[in-house]
Amino acid sequence: MVYLSKIQRINRIITNIFLKFFIKFDNINKQKLYRILDLMEDLKQVDQLIALHTTNPSTFVLNQYISKKEKLIAYLIDALVDPSVRSPNSFSMIQQLLTRFYPNLPILQQNEVDSMDFRELQAALSA
Repeated sequence: MVYLSKIQRINRIITNIFLKFFIKFDNINKQKLYRILDLMEDLKQVDQLIALHTTNPSTFVLNQYISKKEKLIAYLIDALVDPSVRSPNSFSMIQQLLTRFYPNLPILQQNEVDSMDFRELQAALSA
């Protein structure tokens, strides 16, 4: 009998949820589906490495993994907003990704945003 670690079981559950979610896409081809699933798997692995290195006193490696995580999330969002995939389902998936990988991400108020350009964008979104 094979015993799976808690992280492996969680990863398997998440992968199954993603697979069930993507089956609903009528217009997504298998190549894009597998590319998105590969990105998700890479993201989960990097997230585990970040958790592993958070106790390390040196932040150099941790910062590299955080940068890699941000890059993978950007690639994943780009893949989900591709015209051949874009749908309310893909937008929901983006929301789930942000919730999963940035669970404590606050919604900043207009006076908390540190970039004038982002303040303008936020004001337009709030209006």
